[in-house]
Amino acid sequence: MSLALKARQRARRKGGSRERLFGCDLREHLQRSGQDVPQVLRSCTEFVEQHGVVDGIYRLSGVSSNTQRLRQEFEAQRSPDLSRDVYLQDVHCVSSLCKAYCRELPNPLLTYQLYDKFADAVAIQMEEARLVKIKEVLRELPAPHYRTLEFLMRHLLRMAAHSGRTNMHARNLAIVWAPNLLRPIIATLVTLSPVTLSPVTLSPITLHPKVTPLSPLSPHPEVTPLSPDPSSRDIEASGFNGTAAFMEVRVQSIVVEFILTHVEQLFGDAPLR
Repeated sequence: MSLALKARQRARRKGGSRERLFGCDLREHLQRSGQDVPQVLRSCTEFVEQHGVVDGIYRLSGVSSNTQRLRQEFEAQRSPDLSRDVYLQDVHCVSSLCKAYCRELPNPLLTYQLYDKFADAVAIQMEEARLVKIKEVLRELPAPHYRTLEFLMRHLLRMAAHSGRTNMHARNLAIVWAPNLLRPIIATLVTLSPVTLSPVTLSPITLHPKVTPLSPLSPHPEVTPLSPDPSSRDIEASGFNGTAAFMEVRVQSIVVEFILTHVEQLFGDAPLR
């Protein structure tokens, strides 16, 4: 056991300050907590499945003060009471916190190290070969990342089944979640805040040097256009090439959509326990 870990354990036994929950390395957090996936994700996704089948879930943001309050409660209590009226009346603050946890991981869930491999994999033209390659890359993820990704993708797949009520098909969910899960280590985006895109970003464009648009995935009879987010203005104001930035986001969304629409083939038939 490392000296640093022993020191942290002594601090906890003496009633010292709690370990930080947000912005912590996933492996270290799970080792300390003894959990298979982060409790904040488990609690928030269970809440969303029970109370969050509403229009624009994961696209719309909650009241920022409510999100911050919930964040502080998770930091202090680890398992706050989500049945309180403040959260039942603002389900979007819970879904916002769920994305924030993933966004603030020091190494994204799909990892910096595998970004190019994921981009190369979705560039493969043949559907079956692409599926095989994506599965190979997923197997390179550290075990805590793999387990947490499977947990999250199964949750999002269940939410996509309610798209008739939420207007959040798999593609829309992929768009709003992708920047929180997959980024190059030198991001072309100025901000890591949740990104929603205008309809133009759904058009088939070439993004990564090797990426071409995917063949049809699952049917999207009514993919709902997403409203522009202030992050697009941030990109332009910063002097970054807006087209390049949105191309990067599109690479991310292609990867996440492919994983989301192939959960059973990629992770197997047995749900994560």
